[in-house]
Amino acid sequence: MDQRGNPQVYRFDDSDRTTRHESRIKHMNTLKKERYFAYRKFFFRMFVLIFILLTPIVLFYSLGYKFDLKSKKFLKTGAIDITSHPKDANVYLNGRKIENTTPCVIRLLMPGKYTLTLDKDLFYVYEMPIDVRSSAVTGIDVTLVPKMRNIEKLKSGMNVQKFFVIERLFGRKIILFTDHGIYVLGENFGDLKKIATLSMDVDDIRTVTGIREDKNKFVFWSDRKIWLVKLGWNQDPDDTVVKQIYDARKDVREVYFGLKEKYLIVLDGSKIIALDVENPSVIFPVMGLKDNQAKMFYDSGSETLIVRDRSVPEDTFSMFKVNFMDLVHEKSES
Repeated sequence: MDQRGNPQVYRFDDSDRTTRHESRIKHMNTLKKERYFAYRKFFFRMFVLIFILLTPIVLFYSLGYKFDLKSKKFLKTGAIDITSHPKDANVYLNGRKIENTTPCVIRLLMPGKYTLTLDKDLFYVYEMPIDVRSSAVTGIDVTLVPKMRNIEKLKSGMNVQKFFVIERLFGRKIILFTDHGIYVLGENFGDLKKIATLSMDVDDIRTVTGIREDKNKFVFWSDRKIWLVKLGWNQDPDDTVVKQIYDARKDVREVYFGLKEKYLIVLDGSKIIALDVENPSVIFPVMGLKDNQAKMFYDSGSETLIVRDRSVPEDTFSMFKVNFMDLVHEKSES
C-alpha cells in the first residue's frame, strides 16, 4: 500500500528475471560438479580397495595357489598330464567330464586323491586312482584295451592240440600239433602247410613244453622225452615222421642246438649233456650241476654255454660260462 492507501504494484523487468535464472543454473551446475567429484572419489577409493584385496588373490592363482576351504589357507596346486593310446579319449576326474580329450593337462588341482577315468568307443573303460601332489605334475600314459571284435578263426577242420610260436628272421611261424599232423602257419593265418605226420599219442602231445628249429630240423620236448623231425627237400609230409630220440631219467628243462648244430645241448635234471642228432645213442656229459633248479642258456652263434647253479657256500648261486668254440680251437691246434 502506498501513502494514499492504494495497493502498491511492483514491476520487474526482464533483466532481473534473467539474472535469477542464471544464478539458479550456476547453483545447479555447482551441485552437479560437487556430486560428480564426490562420485569420482568414491569409485576411485572403491577401485583402490578392490585392487588391494584382489591383487594378492590373483597373484596367488597365477603362481598356482588355490584357497582350501577345509584348511582355510592357500595351498600350492598340482597337475595331471594325461596321454592315451589311442588318443582322443574322454577324460573324467572324480566323475566330472573334462572339456578336453587326450592328450591333455588338468591344472590347478588341490593336493589329494582323485579317480581318473578314460573312455573311448570300442575300448574298455580305464579307471585308476591318482595322488596329486603339491607343486608337481603327475604324468599318466595309458594304453587302452580294445573290445574283442572281428575275431578270425582258422579255416580248417583240424583239431589243434598244441601250438608254439617260432621267431624267424622275416617274421614268426606258428607250429601246430593237430590230429592231421604237424603244420606250419603264418602269423597272418595264411600259408598253412603240413610238414610231418604226427605219430605221437595225445597224452604225449599235451606234455610238450618247448620247441627249437634249426634249418631243416625241428626238435621238441617234454619233461621226459625229446622228439626230432627232419624235413627233406621235396619230401612228402606224409612220409616225414616224428622220431623220439631221448628218454630222460629226470627232468628235461631246456634243449638247444649246438656244436655246429650237430648236437643237442640238453639240461636234464642235475646234468647237462650233448646228444648227437644223427646218432642219438651217442651222449656226452658236459657239466654236472649241484641244484635241480639250475638254469641254462646256449648261444649257438658263439658256441657259449651259460649256467646259473648253486655255488659255495651252498646257500648261494653263481654264474658259469663255457666257451666251446675256444675249446675246439685249442684242441685242433694241439
